[in-house]
Amino acid sequence: CVSSMVSDIEDCGVTLVSKTLACSADKLFEGNQVKQIQLSLLKWYDVARRRLPWRGDMPPFGVQDQVKAEVKIESAACNPAIVWQEQRQRVPPYFTWVSEIMCQQTRVETVIEYFLRWIKKFPTIEALANASEEDVNLMWSGLGYYRRARFLHHGAKTVVELHGGTLPSSVQELKAIPGIGDYTAGAIASIAYAKPAPLVDGNVIRVLSRMKAVAGNAKNKHVVTLCWKLARELVSAARPGDFNQSLMELGATICKPTNPKCSQCPLSIHCAALAETKAPKLMKKPLVFDLAENDRERAIARQVATSVTKYPLRVTKAPPKEEIWCVYVIVCEGKYLLLKRPNLGLLANQWEFPSLPWFREDQALPSYACRQALINKFLDENFGIKTNINTVRVDLGVKEHVFSHRKHQMYVEKLQLSFKEGSHGMSLARMQMDGGKECCWVDVVEMKVSTGDS
Repeated sequence: CVSSMVSDIEDCGVTLVSKTLACSADKLFEGNQVKQIQLSLLKWYDVARRRLPWRGDMPPFGVQDQVKAEVKIESAACNPAIVWQEQRQRVPPYFTWVSEIMCQQTRVETVIEYFLRWIKKFPTIEALANASEEDVNLMWSGLGYYRRARFLHHGAKTVVELHGGTLPSSVQELKAIPGIGDYTAGAIASIAYAKPAPLVDGNVIRVLSRMKAVAGNAKNKHVVTLCWKLARELVSAARPGDFNQSLMELGATICKPTNPKCSQCPLSIHCAALAETKAPKLMKKPLVFDLAENDRERAIARQVATSVTKYPLRVTKAPPKEEIWCVYVIVCEGKYLLLKRPNLGLLANQWEFPSLPWFREDQALPSYACRQALINKFLDENFGIKTNINTVRVDLGVKEHVFSHRKHQMYVEKLQLSFKEGSHGMSLARMQMDGGKECCWVDVVEMKVSTGDS
């Protein structure tokens, strides 16, 4: 246990426990601490958890549930199967799967509307497996990270083919499904099937890093490994799904990245980070797990925390790569020209307006004349369309879109072609361009987007 560890680095402010000692310890919690944490967290979760459709709740969503904690805790203590049976009746495993994939990299408040639309369109795994790629992408549109939608679609086909449309319950079988990794497998197994499987996501890493004063960044593989070890010790055998959700809920609503609500935290007496902030007054030397990756992080680790936000240590992010694109909104007789992106990479298989990259060694920005020349050549070579003085052209200016790792500066032009100009290129509703790229001409309704005043 932690108290028996011999620290190998002493500092004037804190006592650093080496990575080797931290990761090799058999147990990281002492005495009945695990039981206390389980009871405190589940009691808090039962009265403070948000109402969400994938938890089997009825509207309104996103607000606290206000259920008597004692009732559930007492029921679970007497007969753990009661909670599991209620959960199984209320929430199909498929709902858990979809919600967990959607909530990765996306705020819960945003996901609610998308989840409801998705389940209405694809109510079962079979319905999703039989859906077209276009319908799947359409229902995901706006959530970003479209790779998640492709994995869900592929995964549904795998479940139908190998498991008869029923999600397996074991972690190992779940991890064999495309797009399901350690976290999602643990979530489905524990929430949908009441298996005592741990899970670790960003929220859980933050909660556990603060609970144990783990000095390392959230992307550090040793920090992640240690958090899985802690989560495995903590997961409740009686209510594994609720416990795992309570850890994530605590990180999302109380133990937040900034402005944490420590005074409302049910685990404050178990929080090493909070104790560290009080250590100078108590003349105590805090114990800190040293998982720092470099001198900058170790210097931070050695400083006594003034706030629990010291943990986990912040990652220095590289700025997004800037790219310049020339984008063209091409219209003819109410039809818009769309091109399909490659099946790999950013926004794979998505439809877009023709977009041409701008490369210049001198980093010069594209002039309007250069942009016009680019699209003129593109239309002529791929569609036999030759623009002329009858083509109505409007420079729509510059738009910016920031992805997680890229920033696109988009110089946009609108071209209104006459029927004579566009007729050759519009001979087919959907066709292959040279090089195999797919394209089509569609109207606004076919694009399935809503038009506004703009």
